[in-house]
Amino acid sequence: MNKKFQYCAQKALEDGIIEYTNQNISWNGTLGNISECKSSLKEINNQLPNTINKIQACVVRKIDSDNLICEIWNKKLIQVNCLKYSPKDINIGDIVLCRQNGKSFELYQTPEVTGGIVIMDLPSGNILALSGGYSFDLSSFNCITQAQRQPGSTIKPFVYAATIESGKDEYDIVEDKPVTLILSNGERYTPHNYNGKSYGKTYLREGLIYSRNLTTVNLAREIGMNQISDLLKHANLIKNKAPISAVLGSVEVTPIQLLSAFSAFFNNGKMITPKFVTDIEKSTPISEFETLKESLCSSKQTKIVEPRTAEIIKNILHDVVKFGTAKRASALEEEFGLEIFGKTGTTNDFKDAWFVGAIKDKLKTYLMCVFIGYSIPKTLGEHCSGSKVALPIFMNFVNYFYSNTKN
Repeated sequence: MNKKFQYCAQKALEDGIIEYTNQNISWNGTLGNISECKSSLKEINNQLPNTINKIQACVVRKIDSDNLICEIWNKKLIQVNCLKYSPKDINIGDIVLCRQNGKSFELYQTPEVTGGIVIMDLPSGNILALSGGYSFDLSSFNCITQAQRQPGSTIKPFVYAATIESGKDEYDIVEDKPVTLILSNGERYTPHNYNGKSYGKTYLREGLIYSRNLTTVNLAREIGMNQISDLLKHANLIKNKAPISAVLGSVEVTPIQLLSAFSAFFNNGKMITPKFVTDIEKSTPISEFETLKESLCSSKQTKIVEPRTAEIIKNILHDVVKFGTAKRASALEEEFGLEIFGKTGTTNDFKDAWFVGAIKDKLKTYLMCVFIGYSIPKTLGEHCSGSKVALPIFMNFVNYFYSNTKN
């Protein structure tokens, strides 16, 4: 791990989850009233989850229209911004949590949603940062290595890569039109684009840039699922032949699997196995030490697509940021002198939000995967897509890391 990468990654994740909570979750109440509380504010603070953000308990002493005047553990008074929460739900003497944001304070509630972020150096495969949740004190479950979730549209680059490998060109015309499929269980499946529209004849590459489901499904029907399944198997994303619904992300993967698979598009078609250990030393003689060191400290590379295919998909992923579903991140390229690539992903009913992206600066290329979802899957909320929930965390990291570098 790299300390700077880890700090920026953890803060990016925390801030993104806090922002999601502020925008989408109703106020869940105070910690009680100080008149009925047997614990001091200092004792309450000691029981709060450990986070990079400075969170503390305080007692409401005065209520204004948009702010609270609160007393903290050392008897000092601070002004706390209520954000979107209404002060009518809060009474004098109530204990609330606040978050310090620069020199100001904001009303805060501990998030229920969780997620993860992981960053890998290319082409070494070294893991530079990994956070498997909002706070280890809340849950020791590691979302990056343990969470088996549907990847949504982040699976699509592999569908398009298989299409290119089959002999098609990125500028071939594909029909973006409604289709109804009969699944293996006999059920009828009618996919649709995110906005409900269909676009008729369109360039193949536009289907990936704008993440069009109908283009993707029609492509899969045209080339067949055998070639797509073979690539997904080589990328370690599935074990058995996938149904056609898999092209829209109905399989289950962990974020670290998806990160590894994406690395092929930035490494001439060779998938890189993430490396968590860069070196080990022996303090006492150990038999087969070199074998152990080789297995722990080396990063395996496996060719899954041709270099030409990888280059085409990489260029399309750049256009996803310039023109498509990740366009919000495009301003960061000019601001920090970067090239940014990526793909958003959203699952049915907005249960999971994803962004897998690469950052290319003057020296290195870094690959990042961001995942957001509840521990027990449930909807994040209407329109809480990868672009709205996961992409901002990626952008947080770029801002924190490169602003620090520039300064």
